[in-house]
Amino acid sequence: MISLAVHPGYTDTNLQQNGPSLGGKSFLSRLYRITNKVVAQDITMGVLPMLYAMTMDDVNGGDYLGPKIFSGMRGYTRRIKSNKASYDKADAKQLWNISEELTGIKYQF
Repeated sequence: MISLAVHPGYTDTNLQQNGPSLGGKSFLSRLYRITNKVVAQDITMGVLPMLYAMTMDDVNGGDYLGPKIFSGMRGYTRRIKSNKASYDKADAKQLWNISEELTGIKYQF
């Protein structure tokens, strides 16, 4: 078993419209409806990183997979580098400690 991360890029789902409208921001909901038609990729492309992660032999623990083009928003799957904040060791340690506290599960390394 391995641990890795994937993201679907900018995929046309109802999340973009429903999230803002639930928060009372109908303007954003209408704006996302337009940008989804112009920029977002179809859901069938959005699921490819997850399918790739589950089925391909060349996937390794620690990989981060997402779309290839348009700043990681669209396209077929590739290995990508996550943002700079994701490499912050102090934040990672804090997240680990909070996770252990909330779950009540501690790991000894």
